[in-house]
Amino acid sequence: MNTQIFKLTIVAGVLTLGIVRCTNSAEQKANREKAIRDSAMAAQAYQDSINDYILFRKESEERLQANNQRIADLKEDMKKEREDLRVKYDKEINKLDQDNEELSVKLHQYKRQSKNEWETFKHDFNRDMDSLGKSISRIAERNMNKS
Repeated sequence: MNTQIFKLTIVAGVLTLGIVRCTNSAEQKANREKAIRDSAMAAQAYQDSINDYILFRKESEERLQANNQRIADLKEDMKKEREDLRVKYDKEINKLDQDNEELSVKLHQYKRQSKNEWETFKHDFNRDMDSLGKSISRIAERNMNKS
């Protein structure tokens, strides 16, 4: 009887060990699959952020170039004005030109960082770009209204 109990205990132990190993193997497989999915999702998120950065930079460069053209047009229009108006508007136009150049430098010097810092950069950059665009428009409107 003791031998049968002993044999039963050994068989139960072996079965338990087999079940534990199968369970661990299934868990390990599930963990590996989850790690692969997580890695693929992280890679996709990284690629999306690169594409977002490239698109943002391209659009921003186009806006900066458009600002350069509008500023150049304002400078050209000012050449036709009276001396006192040229002096007054020259300072404002030069400030706009400087602000546009600073935004260009800011864009080109930006180094990719965390997602939160990237979102903050985009928000601040767009705000500054919009403000500059409005300033250019105000000066252009004043120039048109005085004609």
